[in-house]
Amino acid sequence: MTDISLAFHRLPMILRGAAQIVRRDSALYLCIVIYTLAGLVFLNAIGATDLAAYSIYFGRWTFLNCLILPTFAILIDLLVIVRRFDSRRRLAAGRIFSTSRLAYSASGLCLLMALMIFQG
Repeated sequence: MTDISLAFHRLPMILRGAAQIVRRDSALYLCIVIYTLAGLVFLNAIGATDLAAYSIYFGRWTFLNCLILPTFAILIDLLVIVRRFDSRRRLAAGRIFSTSRLAYSASGLCLLMALMIFQG
């Protein structure tokens, strides 16, 4: 089995772990939804719906949070492995790119995208 097929084999486990972490943060997501709805109702009540800034943030935040930040995180992790570990690189890579750590990263991306809605 190749490394890529192993990564795709682990993807459902990573997504399940991320879903559990997102569920633990559900109170925060609920606060974001309530605040956003209250803001949208207020903007609609005063007739200023054009002041909602979702169109400004959505493209940039999606590009930044879903492409740029994960790319830099992976590159920095790889640099740490190469620089700090000599004989135990495989062990370090296994820990750094473990299912639980990647699940936390995915849930963090979900939170960053929710904050984009909060900011809009």
